[in-house]
Amino acid sequence: MKHHIFKYREPENYKPILDFKFDSVKIALRSLINDTNVEHIYDKYLFISNDILASLASSTLYKDYRNKSEFLLYCINKTNEVTWKINTLKDEKSSISIFGKQNVITKPNQKRPLSFIDWLEYISVAEIIGFNSESSVLSRKITPSDISVQSDSDAFNQFHKHCFSLFNAFFQGEKTESVQIEHLRAIEPYLERGKITEITGNQYLQYYYQWLIFPLISLIACSWGYDNSPFERAVEVAIQANYEYYSMVAPENGDETGENSRYLYDKHAVFHLYLNAMVKKHIALTGKKIDFDSVYLIDWMIYEDLSYIRDKFETGESASEIFDRTFP
Repeated sequence: MKHHIFKYREPENYKPILDFKFDSVKIALRSLINDTNVEHIYDKYLFISNDILASLASSTLYKDYRNKSEFLLYCINKTNEVTWKINTLKDEKSSISIFGKQNVITKPNQKRPLSFIDWLEYISVAEIIGFNSESSVLSRKITPSDISVQSDSDAFNQFHKHCFSLFNAFFQGEKTESVQIEHLRAIEPYLERGKITEITGNQYLQYYYQWLIFPLISLIACSWGYDNSPFERAVEVAIQANYEYYSMVAPENGDETGENSRYLYDKHAVFHLYLNAMVKKHIALTGKKIDFDSVYLIDWMIYEDLSYIRDKFETGESASEIFDRTFP
């Protein structure tokens, strides 16, 4: 099975395009990793986060780009860590290690707005690179109140908080059946067809959640044993739903649909970050490999202990030295 990207570009012909992506993000990354002001790091990250994640998405297509993928995972994890640490800071100051150096964080006058989707990216990367990281410890301190208001609709904001509570319970390894059921029941009313449109007046939000988030909720129900479908089938459905969204749903008026959709180059269409993290967590909880193979599941991310990534880039070398070693 080929990744859908390779239906349009031969793998070796796509590499120069990816290398160009690396070149464009290298300049911005070099500025980010040499900054000692963590709030500057956050502000800069806002401008380049999409490019970093897009480069990571493309780099996962090639086994020989694994070192680059690991470095980009580290950078995303660190910037996410800074963002959420700033938002959950209780004291006036704290510190965080970036490339082996301690950086001081000061409490901001105002929290940044961070959504459930922002958090899902954060916890997914933290899960992939190892649940003993500072990110993982920090994630346990995040509560529904830290998830920002995203809409004038109180019902939609409540839905976001229910989503956070459900996914957080899954990633934290919740085992109490009554708690699991409580979270699933809280989210259930929102899964009705058209419910998100009803509470927001926005059908495009309905499409987004119906195709990209609801299948992941089903994945949790399967993992916890409340859905009779095999877990592998839920994974397959989530992969198919992702493809359908970016090929048929996301295109706007006049855009090509189907296999020619330009949205199939979106970073979340190329690399299923949330799905890979959730499959990794399911395997950690059950101790069983899944009987399903797909180019959209990155084996080394799912099956290997990647906690070494932190030590790999926290060597005490300067950020520039690490950068040059990773992107020669």
